[in-house]
Amino acid sequence: MSLVLVADDEAAVLEVLSEVVEDLGHEVVRARDGREALAMARQRRPALVVTDHLMPLLSGVELCKLMRKDAELKDVPVILLSAAPPKVPLDACSFLSKPFELVDFEAMIREMIG
Repeated sequence: MSLVLVADDEAAVLEVLSEVVEDLGHEVVRARDGREALAMARQRRPALVVTDHLMPLLSGVELCKLMRKDAELKDVPVILLSAAPPKVPLDACSFLSKPFELVDFEAMIREMIG
């Protein structure tokens, strides 16, 4: 079992994503904005971060960039979820386009952390 940080500002989406990760046997911590996600990542050191692109305070792309600059977090895989691909480089983040099938999300998680 690995620790996965799930970040999304929409409560319903956060709940569904968290349930999928938990059903795969992983522990979940949740964040409702990008700044909270970064603080939790620094505190808890997750094995994987799943984040929405458009969030308050810090976008998913900004979160990914800041994680890549942090010596403790630079190697943590990040799945960025968005209805539209970001117009900037993803800085080693994986991208999953919304809407997506839950089986595709599960497969991506399995590929990244088992």
